[in-house]
Amino acid sequence: MNHQYTSEDKFNNYDLPQPTKRKQRFFYRKFYLYKISQLIEKALKYHSRLSVFRIDLHLPEDFDDADSKVITRFFKSLNAKLDVDIKRKEKSWGRSLSNKTSYVWAKEKNTSKQYHYHVAIFLNKDIYHRLGDVGASEGCLAALMKQSWCSAIKQDKPALVHFCKNGVYYLNLNSSDVQSSKNELFKRVCYFAKPYSKVYQGNARNFGTSS
Repeated sequence: MNHQYTSEDKFNNYDLPQPTKRKQRFFYRKFYLYKISQLIEKALKYHSRLSVFRIDLHLPEDFDDADSKVITRFFKSLNAKLDVDIKRKEKSWGRSLSNKTSYVWAKEKNTSKQYHYHVAIFLNKDIYHRLGDVGASEGCLAALMKQSWCSAIKQDKPALVHFCKNGVYYLNLNSSDVQSSKNELFKRVCYFAKPYSKVYQGNARNFGTSS
């Protein structure tokens, strides 16, 4: 591994998970770790109370993996659906609401035939604090995510959205343990920065964050 990677236990004051056996080390790409750490800080500037949702988006086996715009379409669709949902909530709750969606994603391929995306989505906790019924087709945040992925892949296959176990995290900028909460989130999301199972070919991107 060269200078682009690190196998240390820390990165910018964040803990990096490592195996208990010292002879084995996880390697992480430094630039990706930097982007993740910057995203967390930036998202907290938009909203002092955040909900972070970890999901995996799987591509259909017959999907053209050269279609690199699929993840862009997902977030475009999700943001549009969130805008509509927030306007509905404003009328129902009787007050003005604002949300700035932040996100990070990593595209990977392991033993499966098709690629999948690891995704973490940061939302205003005062509006979205839970997924709702993950089996529902409408009426909750989980449903909006499934609808958006179906729109992105242009197929009605909501089961291709996987909601990670214990995959909802909360950050409160004004909490006394905010640094500990940020550290726990970073330890879960830094997985996106591992070079393992990523495919490097041509100009295809395998990692990205919101601006």
